Amino acid sequence: MSDTATFCATCGALVLTDATSAAEEPPVSAAVDSLPLDDRQAPQAFDVARAPKPAAFSSRGARIAIVLTVAALLILIFGVLAGTSLHHSIPGTPVTLSDYNLLALGLNVEQVEAILSDGTGATQTQNTTSATGGIVYRWTNPDGSYVTVVFVNGVVSSMSQSGLSESGLQRTGGTGGRLFTLTRLALSVFNFVTMGVCLYLATLLVGYNITVKQIVAIAAICGLVSAVPYVGWLLSLVVGFTLLQKWTEAELVDTVVILVVAGVLGVLVAIPFGLGIGLGFHL
Repeated sequence: MSDTATFCATCGALVLTDATSAAEEPPVSAAVDSLPLDDRQAPQAFDVARAPKPAAFSSRGARIAIVLTVAALLILIFGVLAGTSLHHSIPGTPVTLSDYNLLALGLNVEQVEAILSDGTGATQTQNTTSATGGIVYRWTNPDGSYVTVVFVNGVVSSMSQSGLSESGLQRTGGTGGRLFTLTRLALSVFNFVTMGVCLYLATLLVGYNITVKQIVAIAAICGLVSAVPYVGWLLSLVVGFTLLQKWTEAELVDTVVILVVAGVLGVLVAIPFGLGIGLGFHL
């Protein structure tokens, strides 16, 4: 090993340089060329799939807004369908059994029509003369129940009824009755699903975990308890509160907050649904 002495052109100081190590040190390009091919950094190809997306689509808030908008539209459409169905299945107040019991022999047409005038939902038909020479009138409810009155010489000579109930809402037959029953069933399912979804989302928003099976159990039990007359709604609230606190292991205050948030979400669901019902009744 030998040293080479040189003077610095700037400060004039003597500088010793190891000539052997300097000569042995390979240039940078040579070191890179000596690396294996796999260790060299090759230029990366442009990956379209990994390309940055626009902020509007990658934003979590935008995705949530889209989901909420679609859900609101679906709820609105369901409300319109339900309102239309109810409007056509309940066109008015049907004739009841109490109305029929007010009829008596000897009444004229005007008096019978006055008694049955509340039955705005019944269809009145007048047939040709009967075998007794009278004129037959029939008031038919949407559920298929009806009242038949035979007038001879302008007064009631006989009358009969089929399927009438005290409330007039028996709805056990006819197209209107089946439509009414299906609509009520669909509304019950909708209420059940809505309550479960709102409760599930509220639990997650407050920061607790609960399984779908537990949510379904709470919704089902509360639905059954709410059928108890007069106090059913209060009992269902107590049962739901107890089960929710037990399965989420939440504090008392947090459980109350969960129910409040679920109620707010339920109101948000009811807004488009109520608008849909109103639109459906006007179609």
